[in-house]
Amino acid sequence: MQHQGSRESPEGRGSAVQDPGNSLLAALVLGSVQGVALRALHVSAAGWGANEPALHQALLQFVVAAPLAWWLGEGGFLSGLRRGAAALAVGLLVGLLGAHAGATVAPGAGNVPRFAEWLATTVLVHVAVALVAGFDPATRRFVYARLFEVAWRNALVVPLAAALTGIFWTLLWAAAWLLRAIGIHWLWDLLAEPATLTIVTAAIFAVSLAAALRRASALVALRRAWLSLNTWFLPLALALALVAVLGVAVMGMAQLFATRSAAAILFWFASLAVLFLNAAWQDGRTAPGLPPPLPRLVPWAWLALPVLAVLGCWALWLRVQQHGWSPDRVWAALVAAMTLVYAFGYAASLRSRGRWMTTVGPTNVAAAIVLAAGLVVLLSPLADVRKLSVRSQLARLESGVIAAADFDFRFLAREGGRYGHEALQKLAAGGVAEVRQGASAALARAAGNQPPRTDAAAAQAAWREQVRVLPQGARVDPALLQWLAREQADWVEKSCAATPAQCVLWWIPARGDAPAQAVLLWARDARGARAVAYGFEPAGWRRQGDLVGKDLPLSEWTQAIEGGGARWVEPRWPDLQIGQARLRVR
Repeated sequence: MQHQGSRESPEGRGSAVQDPGNSLLAALVLGSVQGVALRALHVSAAGWGANEPALHQALLQFVVAAPLAWWLGEGGFLSGLRRGAAALAVGLLVGLLGAHAGATVAPGAGNVPRFAEWLATTVLVHVAVALVAGFDPATRRFVYARLFEVAWRNALVVPLAAALTGIFWTLLWAAAWLLRAIGIHWLWDLLAEPATLTIVTAAIFAVSLAAALRRASALVALRRAWLSLNTWFLPLALALALVAVLGVAVMGMAQLFATRSAAAILFWFASLAVLFLNAAWQDGRTAPGLPPPLPRLVPWAWLALPVLAVLGCWALWLRVQQHGWSPDRVWAALVAAMTLVYAFGYAASLRSRGRWMTTVGPTNVAAAIVLAAGLVVLLSPLADVRKLSVRSQLARLESGVIAAADFDFRFLAREGGRYGHEALQKLAAGGVAEVRQGASAALARAAGNQPPRTDAAAAQAAWREQVRVLPQGARVDPALLQWLAREQADWVEKSCAATPAQCVLWWIPARGDAPAQAVLLWARDARGARAVAYGFEPAGWRRQGDLVGKDLPLSEWTQAIEGGGARWVEPRWPDLQIGQARLRVR
């Protein structure tokens, strides 16, 4: 398959997208049918069993994606039946991905996948439609100019249609409010019906989209003006990229990595540079709006971007080595791959003596294909982001890279979907006691329940015999243990009685006039332990409050306590009493 950049066929295959001939009446009918289907899905889903979220999500995403692909595919090389077949194929693909997303949501989480999956699916539809519209079956090539026009047009008309739909509803509700004020209630009551909201919104959005597509050529001038204004940020971005590369060469990577966000910083900067270069290049048929010396310098200055891209990949890999894969890091890996394609693909322009930055078009087509393929793989059973993340975290636990006391069991329930839920069930059914207890507590919390109930005798036995006390050999007041095991204990105290391996009780004996104190440490997840302070009062032991600040893992707490690195520090500023008001320095 060949990629065509700035050269177009003499027949004008790369010309700007013409105003489509979508009928507003046809859009109204198709949008109304879509609205009826969406409403029917919403009503029927309420009676479906827990085993049917996959079917619901598949139908929902198909009903949304197929008509959208039909409308946005206007202006490409396909027309008539081929365009309908392409829209149907996009809808089926998105529907199948929706079925997988619905089948892998965690039990009790409903039928709705996570926002990241919705966003990835939206991007996939946009990229897939642009690729289909920009492919010329006659020459079996991607015509970049056509792909560019369709992609930018769609990116503009969809928000415009959404804005027009919002204006329509503003007018309609204003009229209903006015009529209601004079005693006419039928319009208000009609608009308040859920079926009306769904069907009318879908129909008006379809009409607005068709109307915007018919006038898409009017947006070309706006797009060109906006991109031309952004062109001037390209030299600045590349100059700053060179400064960053020189800074890293002189000062090293330690300070950048110390931010703990090095990969995100580098990828964001690289994406801005890609955006500004495309603003200058546009469809490749016009000269960049830069003074004469700058276009010759841009290809050389761009060599800083591959360096930043590699550094970003390195930072991401180090993060994965430290903490394993998570859904966010898997998505970041796709971003890293895209960044490498753009950075090295554009840099290859130095090898060409043709027009300015001749590899931008082919690189953009290749990047679009990589993005579409990557999204399909990560949204499908092939390499689901949650499945990869759960496997990575379990491997760290099983290999001993992370101790059970520091393992974030809640991550599996919170981020792992059905994969994480099934992993927690297996961990809770077997293995060492610490793992079983942590998995059981995470399952209970994910289900919205309290920790496993224990009677008073079992709770007191857990506090006396199983909860670790620091410093070693300390003798805790039995009254404190009895109070912690009370029936009205709070969440942290009940969690420790149920999973004593995740807790440490730091005993601080009385010192002079200062009464005895205690700090209960509960390893809620790998990021940090929750610390609760207790003090002895005339009425007995009472909770004084939580210790807040930097999150510290339980292992760091215990190391500091045993090594003498944990101590109470008097506040620098006392409270100020003014009359009946008590003021604190914060």
